[in-house]
Amino acid sequence: MNTGDSDAQCIAFDEQHGITFTTVSGNEGGGTAVCNAYSIGAYPTTVLIAPNHDIVMQDLWPIPNAQTIISALESHGLEQNDCGGATLTADFTADLTDICLNNEVQFTDNSIGDPTTWAWTFEGGDPATSDEQNPVVTYSEAGSYTVTLTVTNDVDPPSEIIQEDYITVNSLAAAFMASTTDLCDQEQVQFTDITNCNATSWEWTFEGGDPATSTDQNPIVTYNTAGVYSVSLTASNDAEENNITEDSYLTVHNCTGLSSYAKLEMSITPNPGNGLFILQFSNQDYYEVTVYDITGHLLNRTTLSNNNNQLNISNLENGIYIIKASNGNTEMTERVVIRK
Repeated sequence: MNTGDSDAQCIAFDEQHGITFTTVSGNEGGGTAVCNAYSIGAYPTTVLIAPNHDIVMQDLWPIPNAQTIISALESHGLEQNDCGGATLTADFTADLTDICLNNEVQFTDNSIGDPTTWAWTFEGGDPATSDEQNPVVTYSEAGSYTVTLTVTNDVDPPSEIIQEDYITVNSLAAAFMASTTDLCDQEQVQFTDITNCNATSWEWTFEGGDPATSTDQNPIVTYNTAGVYSVSLTASNDAEENNITEDSYLTVHNCTGLSSYAKLEMSITPNPGNGLFILQFSNQDYYEVTVYDITGHLLNRTTLSNNNNQLNISNLENGIYIIKASNGNTEMTERVVIRK
């Protein structure tokens, strides 16, 4: 969490770092309350708090393994209780848990108790098993897969850890967005490829467009004739190919000869951008501008006009966001992409 983070951003942080419990942001609209309470200046971090609520350690990060926390506790005079059980404890991490087809994953043994043998099982992986301490595994089929590690030594009973659905393997999914989908004849449209899994080639088809086809990743197309048109994209990489067709995606109006659009319009530039966007409106009204993530969570709210038209959402992560602007009578919606 970080000062100013919303609940949605904390949830996204959990997902990014594979946290399986809920991070608390403090008050909705910001993690400020929590950060101020514990004097957290940056994230990610771990605060060690004793049962009597005393802060044992203010800022502990990174934590590559369990021994890091054990050492931190011991440095403050805190010792582990001897519960009479086994000290050998299996544990591991992976450098990637959300991957594409044929990606390699580096697994790292973080077990404590000085293991001497390792028995891994990788559901859906190649190899499917390994006795190496830190194996590398390739996944060639989409799905969610379980990883199991059993460690042994000459003193303690074996210890096993099972991480269900630990690795998510994604298929290539062609996707795109356009600078506008409602435009005048003879107007240009900037198409932006947002395909996942590192696509390396693109084949576009633009019904009613000039050019009608393209192999550029992010082509610019002119529409000269009024109508409603479809757009198709086939994207591929070394492993697979995928197609998406958006029917009736663009509406082109007959505006030739008119001095202005016959409709209200909002333009956002640059798009994609680094989070600093300029909004231009077709009239001089004031607009309430709201920003949502693709799941519909409200992330930002402000008031803009043509004289005050800079939207700063550079604190957000790379991704697709929805921008809505309303003057009380009309609401306009556009998608933007943040790429830093």
